[in-house]
Amino acid sequence: GIVLLEPWPVPPLLSPPTSEEGAAQAAAVLELFSRGTLGAPAEEEEEEEVLSAYIGQPEDALGPLMAERLARLGLQPFSTANILKAGRQIRVLVHHSRMWASAFVQPLAPLPAPTQVFAAFASEREDFFLRSFGAAPEESDASTVRRFYGTAMRDEVVIDGSHLEVGVRCATGREPLFAERL
Repeated sequence: GIVLLEPWPVPPLLSPPTSEEGAAQAAAVLELFSRGTLGAPAEEEEEEEVLSAYIGQPEDALGPLMAERLARLGLQPFSTANILKAGRQIRVLVHHSRMWASAFVQPLAPLPAPTQVFAAFASEREDFFLRSFGAAPEESDASTVRRFYGTAMRDEVVIDGSHLEVGVRCATGREPLFAERL
């Protein structure tokens, strides 16, 4: 079977994603994910503040900035190794984002018949997919994912929170509603 944690909109999207702030968005996503996995998850209100810290910064300053911000939170030492690691993580996520953008214009192939799907949806998913991928509300709505998977959809759960909060809680085993249904 397949387990989907806060699945992306089903392509092709009406307006494929483009972003002039791709590296800044990557740094913000990585900081939020790191905070969640290191035991200091950001509150929903903080997500915009995190993104605004990176917007407008030169791309080569994002790694040091992310390493510094995580160090100020006491989550890691501020070191050359962590600065280089943050820069690499940002470059990898930007590269993946470019691949996602091209993937979002191609329709998905149907699943093999015996596949079963379990999906965990965030209650506040539409805002993230609009901001990150330019997805229209009807494209990012959970019902679109349900329709795509059809009878393969074995089970699903809707969890309170944003895309990032729910994804981190599920991936790190800190979401009981998700864990008990696996």
